[in-house]
Amino acid sequence: MKWIAPILGLALVVAACGATSSDAETTTTTLDTTPASASTSTAAPQQVRILVLGDSYAAGEGVDSSEAWPAQLTAALVGENVTAEVELIAQTGWTSQRVAGELYRRQPSGPFDLVVIGVGSNDHFNQYGVDSLEVGVDQLVGTAEFLVDDPSDIVLLSIVDWRVTPRAQEQYVGTWRMGPLEPYNEALAAIAADGGHRFIDVTAVSLVQADDPTMTNDDGFHASPQLYRRWVDLMTPVVVDAVS
Repeated sequence: MKWIAPILGLALVVAACGATSSDAETTTTTLDTTPASASTSTAAPQQVRILVLGDSYAAGEGVDSSEAWPAQLTAALVGENVTAEVELIAQTGWTSQRVAGELYRRQPSGPFDLVVIGVGSNDHFNQYGVDSLEVGVDQLVGTAEFLVDDPSDIVLLSIVDWRVTPRAQEQYVGTWRMGPLEPYNEALAAIAADGGHRFIDVTAVSLVQADDPTMTNDDGFHASPQLYRRWVDLMTPVVVDAVS
């Protein structure tokens, strides 16, 4: 078993990204992965452990937990003859550095077959700057590397462009919050490339929130189950390749 290296200089800042939520304990769950859509393969399912680290999108703000992307990904993996146990450390409003702090504080028991990191929306929403994001993600990756066997077992997700959502268009157009997003995503992609990690761009597919109301949930801000389904379509082949 590998030990988690200490993380120094954490700036534990909670920023509200569309909603405010009190701190909640991490839940570890093995989802029921035996629906009718399961693979017809006679081979025994591959058993994997996945750690998900993130903010409101990983937590599934505004949707049922079974409709958030971690649960939908788990269900999709059944069709690939993979049974996933998902441990989730995520909450609405958490910045990258706050997620890093929670990961260090809670010290989940590895090893994991995969660590998926989806952070940065609150760093951008609060315009903390790319440097702040890089510090948080470097801390997250540094700790995650002690929980997996190979750097390629770490997956970084891009930041969704929340600015196109109906609520953002109503409340934030013309304000300081609407700064450029591209430098943040470029920083994430660079960290992934430099560290030998995987990177999944969920930003482009999420731009449909600008024109399709079914892609945003009732809060007018966060993703709907239908949009998370599109994320999972992108993520599934990457995850299958990573755990194979």
